[in-house]
Amino acid sequence: MIARPADGPLCGTCWRRHPAATRPCDRCGVITRLHHFGLCAACARPEVVRNLLTTPEGHLHPAANGVLDVLCGNDNPAAVLKWLQSATARTLLITIAQHAKPLDHALMDRLRPAKAAAKLRALLVAHGALPARDEHLAMLEQWVGMATAAIADPIERRLVHRFAIWHHLRRLRQASSPQNPIGYGPITVVRGELSATIALLTWLRRRGTTIGAANQSDIDDWLTSGPAGRRGASAFVTWAVRRRHAIGINLPARTGTMRRQVLPHHDQRWQLTRTLLHDEDIHPVDRVAGLLVLLYAQPVTRIATLTLDRIHTDANGTHVRLGRSPIRLPPPLDSLVDKLVQRRSGHIAIGRSAPNSWLFPGAAPGRPLSAARLNARLQQHGIPVRLGRNTALIDLAAQLPAAVLSQLLGLHLQTATNWTVEAGNTRLRYAAAVAVQP
Repeated sequence: MIARPADGPLCGTCWRRHPAATRPCDRCGVITRLHHFGLCAACARPEVVRNLLTTPEGHLHPAANGVLDVLCGNDNPAAVLKWLQSATARTLLITIAQHAKPLDHALMDRLRPAKAAAKLRALLVAHGALPARDEHLAMLEQWVGMATAAIADPIERRLVHRFAIWHHLRRLRQASSPQNPIGYGPITVVRGELSATIALLTWLRRRGTTIGAANQSDIDDWLTSGPAGRRGASAFVTWAVRRRHAIGINLPARTGTMRRQVLPHHDQRWQLTRTLLHDEDIHPVDRVAGLLVLLYAQPVTRIATLTLDRIHTDANGTHVRLGRSPIRLPPPLDSLVDKLVQRRSGHIAIGRSAPNSWLFPGAAPGRPLSAARLNARLQQHGIPVRLGRNTALIDLAAQLPAAVLSQLLGLHLQTATNWTVEAGNTRLRYAAAVAVQP
């Protein structure tokens, strides 16, 4: 029991629906559920946020001022106040209040817990209080610093750091942009290669040698005495030999066999497609994402970052642009996409007013749904994402020329050509044979 109106005591659920729970605000006069001391949520929010961001000495530093402007902006006041009821949120704001310098990403990197700080950072970036940055790339840079600092030998530490900076981070920084940030997949691959590199150097040191003095027998023993993940050090060995940090050794890269794997039953892809098209109990996000995998061979990393400007609806139907040329969606997929565009929403506690152009909004303001989360959602519906995409791609490659496949699906031309050869599409070979006939 939390209230005792004239008609009897009420629990919290019933009290929220009772007319007596709404009263006029003492400050603005709006009749609504009051937050505290006779104030509605909109009037109470500035005071609550300011009290948390003010130091015990009564100072409001520039960093705290920037957070205050965002939290007291156009967002839902009740949602902000509910978020501030958690000890985690209050701790974040109290820590920011002690920071005398302007708000920056370095401060947000130091805040704990990191997950809650990441959501607050996304809110600040979405509203312009912080500049945008590639979060996956920034996390990798921090991880590289910690991983290399843990290497005991200073020569090996400098070597691994140089390899990470000039072989991996330089390439990722050039590929990253605010419109096209680096996905989680490439970051995972780089971390795996660097971890394998550090493990190789540690193993060689225990063996009584170094990468500069190692021979092929050492490398062969390294490969045969451990798991297949040790091949992740291949890029480092190649880089070290090329720059004369090592001589006469070779570590073959791992050979991927996943590309050739497809769904075991030919009809399985179409059964899954029919389920996603017609089962109204499945969430539209999962239906659209799954159909893009099964019909158009799109990876979840690309699906998760689709923006609204790639969807176009006119008198001729609904079109989606996955590559250079738009694709007209057949019914009922077109209506599903239109419904998703109109009703899209992420699981955002605060920050719903932040600009968001993603087709699949995520839990952080202004950010898309992560590829890992989208992949997990599809797996829950029995959709094997990699096998389903391979099956769709091999089917499309058997019917379309490589140039058309590249334009429609956004594949590199060489990748599309490889898939057409894999599918046994001999059109290019036939054309080439005809062209050389006398």
